[in-house]
Amino acid sequence: MKKIFSLILLFVGISAFAQDFKDSYVAWQPDVKLSYDVFQGQSSDATVGVKLLYALDVPASNKAWKKGAMEKAYFCAVMDKDHSYLASQDEMTIKYNQMLFDICELAARTARKELADMQTKVDGIYGEHANGAVSAYFMTAVNDAKELGIGLTHAVLSNVILPNDIERYKKYRIKLDDMLFVLQDYATTEQEVQRFVSGTPEKGYKSAPSLGTDSKNRGELEY
Repeated sequence: MKKIFSLILLFVGISAFAQDFKDSYVAWQPDVKLSYDVFQGQSSDATVGVKLLYALDVPASNKAWKKGAMEKAYFCAVMDKDHSYLASQDEMTIKYNQMLFDICELAARTARKELADMQTKVDGIYGEHANGAVSAYFMTAVNDAKELGIGLTHAVLSNVILPNDIERYKKYRIKLDDMLFVLQDYATTEQEVQRFVSGTPEKGYKSAPSLGTDSKNRGELEY
C-alpha cells in the first residue's frame, strides 16, 4: 500500500512556540479552516504539524492568593505553518488535515472540562470557590488530553488517511463532530488565543513556576 501521508504530532508547552505567533501558527477557532496557503513547510516535514499549546498562570502576589484569586489555565490547538506540507492539493487532503486539526481542538476541550470538573468537585468539598485545584490537577488534565489526541490521531491515520478511505472518513468525521458538539462549551476562545499571541500573563498574574505533577505518575508526556 502506498504511504500517502506522513505525520508528526507535537504536543508542547508554551515555551516552545516561535516569537511571531501569527506568522508561525494557525490557531484553532470556530470560523478558521485550513487552506492550501498555510502549508509552508518542505517535503521532509509533516503533512500537518499540530501542536497543543498550554499555559498555567497564577496570581502574582501571595496577598491575591489569600484573597481567593483563581489560577488560570490556557489551551490552544495550533497548526505549525513552517512544519506542514502538502504533497498534493486536492479537496480530500485538506479535509484529512482539518480532521487532525479538529482532533487537537477536541483534546484542548477535554483538558478544560477535566479542570472544570475538578474545580466543581473541590468546591463541593470545601463549600466555596477554592483556589489551588487547577494548579494541582493541571498536568493530569494536560496528559489526559495528549493521550486522547494521540490515540484518535493514530486511529484516523491508520483507518482513514493511509488507506485513503473516503467512506470511513465520513463516518469518523461524524463521530468527531459529535464529540466536539458535546464539548462545545469548552471551545477555544479568542482570549485564550491572545494569551499565546502575547506570550504574557494578564495583569496581576505570572506564569506558574511549575506545572505540577501528574496524579497518574506519567510525568510530562511527549510524543
